[in-house]
Amino acid sequence: MTEQNNIQIDNLISQNDAIELASDILYEVELLKKFDKGKTSTQCVASCARMLHDKGCADNDLFSRSACRSGCSHCCCLFVCVTPGEGELIAKDIKKLPSKMYDRVVSRLKRNAEIEAEGIDEYTRKKAWCAFLDRDTKQCVIYNNRPLSCRNYNSEDVEMCKAAVGNLDGETPRTAMLFYLHQVITAALQIVYRHIGVNYEIQTPLHKSVLSALYPSKGKWS
Repeated sequence: MTEQNNIQIDNLISQNDAIELASDILYEVELLKKFDKGKTSTQCVASCARMLHDKGCADNDLFSRSACRSGCSHCCCLFVCVTPGEGELIAKDIKKLPSKMYDRVVSRLKRNAEIEAEGIDEYTRKKAWCAFLDRDTKQCVIYNNRPLSCRNYNSEDVEMCKAAVGNLDGETPRTAMLFYLHQVITAALQIVYRHIGVNYEIQTPLHKSVLSALYPSKGKWS
């Protein structure tokens, strides 16, 4: 579930859609910065991109076409990378968790960050469940603050999704319009981050990114 780092705006992606969305994101970022001075520019961009993604899904009734349902969680062991600012947003969220749950999540973050360092193939083989998945309820403890990649991932066939998870060659049938929306947002983010002077091609594995935000002074987590 890694982001495509060098997506070209070609005939599959409307250049006008991407430019228009980039303009919308920049507009929303300026508004957000006025009302939430605690957010950095990259955090504002990530927040606005997620908001516009969710709005696009709602406006087009995209999730009704997906087989994904609450508690499914088959995809919650995939390798995820986050855009600049997302790790910091998630770190802020998990600091609000009850102490016992917080300690459990941080322990899982450290474990999964070690597996992430072994690469995407090894992470896929080991089927490392996301640190934010409550294995008892099969619910995401940061669902409203989940990464953009997770918001995009979906399946039109649950059985094919089950078969694909943990399989390096597995493919999951995805809702075409939702996939297109994600591609347009990714292209728009390239424009936005370039505008604010951030290298969008440098994306970080989810667990490593959140740990780095929780412990910014530590190169390695003890």
